[in-house]
Amino acid sequence: MSKDLFKLSSRNEILIKQHFRNFNQILAAAFKDNHVILIVTTEGVAYTGRLPQIDNLAIRLQRQNQNFDLEKHSIVIPTEDIVYLKVNFPRNNMFNSWLHYQKEQKNILDLVEIYLNYKKTDRFKQPIMARILKESENYLLVERFNNIGQLFAISLINKSAIAYIGR
Repeated sequence: MSKDLFKLSSRNEILIKQHFRNFNQILAAAFKDNHVILIVTTEGVAYTGRLPQIDNLAIRLQRQNQNFDLEKHSIVIPTEDIVYLKVNFPRNNMFNSWLHYQKEQKNILDLVEIYLNYKKTDRFKQPIMARILKESENYLLVERFNNIGQLFAISLINKSAIAYIGR
């Protein structure tokens, strides 16, 4: 018998005991447990990432990027376009461990990246680096910092103009 170098057996046993009948059940389990998965589509394209949203017709996948992080925005993949997926895969498990490690590292300055919803195509290139001071139903009051970490301004930002806030 070969050794279980990647410690996959116990996870595989848990997955097998769930008696999945279709992709949607496996996707729901991966979504619930926040697993990193690998999906291959009918076009032969492989995507690795996490599922922030699923339904019976499509999934949203936050893809792994070249910097070993998750993309800020999800892609939509129709479930009918999924050829196969890998749930318990050593490379995905290592990436999942890395994401957990990064999350555990505290942001001691409580800084966020605020991406505004401009109509230009380059709207996500330059986020606002800020610390949120106060929040109302419609606005954020923030301290803004320049690219070398100096306090740049105090700003009031309309929440409806915000596309994404990264922590």
